[in-house]
Amino acid sequence: MTQKLKFILSEAWAFLLPFIKILLAQGGRLLMEAALEAVQAASTMNGASGSEKRAAAFEIVKAKLASAGVQMAASVINSAIEAAVLKIREN
Repeated sequence: MTQKLKFILSEAWAFLLPFIKILLAQGGRLLMEAALEAVQAASTMNGASGSEKRAAAFEIVKAKLASAGVQMAASVINSAIEAAVLKIREN
Protein backbone atom coordinates (compact mmCIF):
# COMPACT_ATOMS: atom_id res chain seq x y z
CA MET A 1 0.00 0.00 0.00
CA THR A 2 2.78 2.43 0.86
CA GLN A 3 4.44 1.79 -2.48
CA LYS A 4 1.22 2.74 -4.29
CA LEU A 5 0.88 5.87 -2.18
CA LYS A 6 4.48 6.85 -2.90
CA PHE A 7 3.78 6.44 -6.62
CA ILE A 8 0.65 8.60 -6.47
CA LEU A 9 2.59 11.35 -4.72
CA SER A 10 5.56 11.12 -7.08
CA GLU A 11 6.43 13.07 -10.20
CA ALA A 12 5.83 9.91 -12.23
CA TRP A 13 2.14 10.07 -11.33
CA ALA A 14 1.87 13.62 -12.63
CA PHE A 15 3.65 12.55 -15.81
CA LEU A 16 1.40 9.53 -16.42
CA LEU A 17 -1.89 11.13 -15.36
CA PRO A 18 -2.89 12.35 -18.87
CA PHE A 19 -2.37 8.83 -20.25
CA ILE A 20 -4.36 7.32 -17.38
CA LYS A 21 -7.23 9.76 -17.99
CA ILE A 22 -7.35 8.73 -21.66
CA LEU A 23 -7.42 5.06 -20.68
CA LEU A 24 -10.26 5.61 -18.25
CA ALA A 25 -12.32 7.72 -20.61
CA GLN A 26 -11.88 6.12 -24.03
CA GLY A 27 -12.20 2.38 -23.90
CA GLY A 28 -8.99 1.81 -22.02
CA ARG A 29 -9.87 -1.72 -20.98
CA LEU A 30 -10.34 -2.72 -24.62
CA LEU A 31 -7.05 -1.02 -25.51
CA MET A 32 -5.16 -2.84 -22.76
CA GLU A 33 -6.62 -6.22 -23.72
CA ALA A 34 -5.94 -5.61 -27.41
CA ALA A 35 -2.37 -4.54 -26.71
CA LEU A 36 -1.65 -7.65 -24.63
CA GLU A 37 -3.12 -9.92 -27.31
CA ALA A 38 -1.26 -8.10 -30.08
CA VAL A 39 2.10 -8.28 -28.32
CA GLN A 40 1.63 -11.97 -27.62
CA ALA A 41 0.75 -12.57 -31.28
CA ALA A 42 3.68 -10.49 -32.53
CA SER A 43 6.08 -12.36 -30.27
CA THR A 44 5.41 -15.52 -32.30
CA MET A 45 6.66 -13.88 -35.51
CA ASN A 46 9.92 -15.80 -35.74
CA GLY A 47 12.55 -14.07 -37.83
CA ALA A 48 10.80 -10.70 -37.72
CA SER A 49 12.67 -7.66 -36.46
CA GLY A 50 11.54 -5.73 -33.41
CA SER A 51 10.19 -2.93 -35.58
CA GLU A 52 8.25 -5.41 -37.71
CA LYS A 53 6.73 -6.97 -34.60
CA ARG A 54 5.83 -3.52 -33.24
CA ALA A 55 4.20 -2.56 -36.54
CA ALA A 56 2.21 -5.80 -36.59
CA ALA A 57 1.11 -5.28 -32.99
CA PHE A 58 0.04 -1.73 -33.83
CA GLU A 59 -2.10 -2.90 -36.75
CA ILE A 60 -3.70 -5.64 -34.63
CA VAL A 61 -4.62 -3.15 -31.90
CA LYS A 62 -5.85 -0.56 -34.38
CA ALA A 63 -8.08 -3.15 -36.12
CA LYS A 64 -9.50 -4.43 -32.84
CA LEU A 65 -10.32 -0.90 -31.69
CA ALA A 66 -11.86 -0.03 -35.06
CA SER A 67 -14.07 -3.12 -34.99
CA ALA A 68 -15.43 -1.87 -31.65
CA GLY A 69 -15.90 1.65 -33.00
CA VAL A 70 -13.14 3.10 -30.83
CA GLN A 71 -10.55 5.53 -32.17
CA MET A 72 -7.33 6.34 -30.34
CA ALA A 73 -4.28 8.38 -31.19
CA ALA A 74 -1.27 6.45 -32.46
CA SER A 75 0.74 7.67 -29.46
CA VAL A 76 -1.78 6.11 -27.06
CA ILE A 77 -1.74 2.81 -28.96
CA ASN A 78 2.06 2.78 -29.00
CA SER A 79 2.16 3.51 -25.26
CA ALA A 80 -0.23 0.64 -24.60
CA ILE A 81 1.92 -1.70 -26.69
CA GLU A 82 5.03 -0.70 -24.74
CA ALA A 83 3.18 -1.22 -21.45
CA ALA A 84 2.04 -4.65 -22.66
CA VAL A 85 5.62 -5.61 -23.54
CA LEU A 86 6.76 -4.63 -20.05
CA LYS A 87 3.90 -6.50 -18.41
CA ILE A 88 4.62 -9.67 -20.37
CA ARG A 89 8.32 -9.44 -19.50
CA GLU A 90 7.41 -9.12 -15.80
CA ASN A 91 5.54 -12.41 -15.90
